[in-house]
Amino acid sequence: MRCIYRFPSITYAERASRALTKESILHKITELNPKLSEKGCAYGIEIPCYEYGNVNNILSRLRVRYEYITL
Repeated sequence: MRCIYRFPSITYAERASRALTKESILHKITELNPKLSEKGCAYGIEIPCYEYGNVNNILSRLRVRYEYITL
């Protein structure tokens, strides 16, 4: 299972990535299937599933739009 946070643009994904790097959370930015987005463009950050709670807290502080998905 892959644990991914989906963002509406690469800008949001990069902003989240910087925050996760500061907190030493392992992650990688990934381009997602266009069918997963209303606009046909979606980027995500894949994380270890055990970091779910930590990542939720970090992203909530950033106030960026995201959706959690598992693949």
